[in-house]
Amino acid sequence: HEVVIVMNGLRACGQGCALTNVPLVQSKSYFEVKIRQDGIWAVGLATRNTDLNTSTGGNDPESWTLNSTGIIRHNKEELHKVQTVAQEGDII
Repeated sequence: HEVVIVMNGLRACGQGCALTNVPLVQSKSYFEVKIRQDGIWAVGLATRNTDLNTSTGGNDPESWTLNSTGIIRHNKEELHKVQTVAQEGDII
């Protein structure tokens, strides 16, 4: 897997996982993601104990993801499927 971080740390490109170095503050955290290009993607939250060598997150007890098919995953389980799947140009 190869992830490239560009635009002063604001954009992740490539294939694989990336973690931020900024902690989330309880009840005061917010982030958004703009889908720049259609394709296979996943976005979510993880602890530093997650396995970054998996193809996408949500496959262990340390990560939660929403993927390009609209499925929310955690610990290898499909928790929910969203009604409307995000497309190129959408902000989630």
